[in-house]
Amino acid sequence: MCPEFRTDRGQRPLPAYRIEFKGTMFRPGHAPDPKSEGAGFPPMHALDPEVETTTWWRPGLESSYRGGLRHLPPAVLIDGGRTVRVTVNGSPPAYTDVRVAAVVESRTAVLLVIQETPSPGVEVIPLVAVGRLVVARLTKPLGARVLLQEDGIPIEVLPGKWRPGGLAQRKHLQRARPSTPHTCR
Repeated sequence: MCPEFRTDRGQRPLPAYRIEFKGTMFRPGHAPDPKSEGAGFPPMHALDPEVETTTWWRPGLESSYRGGLRHLPPAVLIDGGRTVRVTVNGSPPAYTDVRVAAVVESRTAVLLVIQETPSPGVEVIPLVAVGRLVVARLTKPLGARVLLQEDGIPIEVLPGKWRPGGLAQRKHLQRARPSTPHTCR
């Protein structure tokens, strides 16, 4: 079976196992609402371990999740993949300046270092996060390299033109989906 998993290049079908559970989720009389009474556990998909070890992790590399902010909105590649536009969480614009402080590039990855600096005269910043657009210019197109946050978490990227709302991005992504090189079980 090949369900879709979220990757740094959008949703991709990958070989996985479907795991189904027997029994009910809540003991009788302990459901949070009447509709959940007697409900079973939903099935889950687990990525085939063979695919994970042969695709992402070379022997000897640590593969456990190290923390960091997940589920950022996708970055958008423009200008032939040389410019990255990404929305990050930050304080409201009246209180801080958010920018890309550094772009660290290697053969296999690009790391974005985001800096948030208080505006002059600001002493108190509200505890609220809003989406802030930052732009980074790369020395060469991103290509097959992975785009990373400063803490090492991958950022999903979409090719194409940046448009608020994302409809054009989703349509473009659907056309650009390559088939997976692994066979599904």
